[in-house]
Parts: sequence; C-alpha cells; structure tokens
Amino acid sequence: MGKVDNKYAGIVLLSDKLNVQQLKHATQSLSFATYVNKADQISQTFKVYREKISILLLIVYLVLLLLLIARYSFKRAILYFLPPAAACALSLAVLGWLNVPLTLFNLLAVFLILGVGVDYVLFFAETKSSYQGTMLAVSLSAIITILSFGLLALSATPVIHYFGITVLVGITSAFILAPLASRLPLSRGNLKTSSRGLLVPAKDSEAGTAGSNQEDI
Repeated sequence: MGKVDNKYAGIVLLSDKLNVQQLKHATQSLSFATYVNKADQISQTFKVYREKISILLLIVYLVLLLLLIARYSFKRAILYFLPPAAACALSLAVLGWLNVPLTLFNLLAVFLILGVGVDYVLFFAETKSSYQGTMLAVSLSAIITILSFGLLALSATPVIHYFGITVLVGITSAFILAPLASRLPLSRGNLKTSSRGLLVPAKDSEAGTAGSNQEDI
C-alpha cells in the first residue's frame, strides 16, 4: 500500500491452508498487525440481520393474528391465519429437507409469502359476489407471482436459487390452502343449504333465498 500517515503499510494475502484461529490470536498481541477477514465480517453482519428479522417476523405473525381476531371471530381468525402460516412453514420445511441453510434472503422470502398468502385468504373471505370470479383473479395473481419469483429457482446463483425455491413452494401452498380454509364451515348449526346445494351461513342463505324470490316475482 505504501506510505500512509508517515508509516508504511502493506497487505499480505494468506493461504487457506493456514490455521485462521492461530493467526487471529497472534495478531491480537501485535500492535502493528491486524487480521482482516471480509467474508467473516459480512457473515456476521448477515447473522445479526437474520436474527433481528426473525424476531420481527414473529411480531408480524402476532399482529396479524390480533388483527384477524379483531375483524372476525376467534375461530374464524385462526382458520384464516393457518393458510399463510402453514405456507411459510412448509417452505422452510422444504429448505430443511434440501439441506439448505436458513439465510437472510430466505427470511425475506417468507415475508413475501406471508403477505401474499394473507391477501389470498382475505380475497376469498370477503368475496360477496361470485366465488368463480374471485378464484379466477387469485389464480391469475398466483400464476404471475410464481412466474416472476418462482422461476428464480432456476438461477445458478445459490442465494437467488434458494430464494426462488422458498417463494415457489410458499406461494403454491398459499394458493392451494387459501380457498380451502375460506370454504370450511365452522359450525353446521349456523349453516343452511343454499339453492345450489352449498353450505353457506344462515344469513347468506336467507339473503340468497330472498333474492331468488324477488327474481321470480
């Protein structure tokens, strides 16, 4: 490096065959030498971020559950909470099955899965008109998301490859589970059979019957 602040400094590249721990210990007792390992520094930084994001992810789960409970009943909130949570868990389980380490980018992908999964569930939960129309809209959204993010699993770069696998498994699972959860009846006592032979809440059934009577008139 040459002369720096009236002192001469230099950089020595070390072989991978050397004992790193001994070098660290040796440089600590030398005031004129400093051991620098950029790869370790970056890894430690990512580790700190990963731990903080993991805590933030748990907080997001808790806040989401509380918001669903505030909007719906407790049982229905749990039912709507399970699909996105299960999709995230399944994507992480697949990574574990493939012996893929949990990285910062995998956790960021879990945030994406959680957000998209909640959207899918709420679309089905709040639909008041055509179930087929909602299914079509969610299907197109899922296909676009899988094509845009899931195809990253074909990348040769490991980080991008694992990110793509996480999103591919998570979004696919959320898409499959969301309509099933929104259609499951919680209590048959509060359900009636509609004119189409489907189990619907009693209020919706009465509204549908009234609507059909008006059409007949």
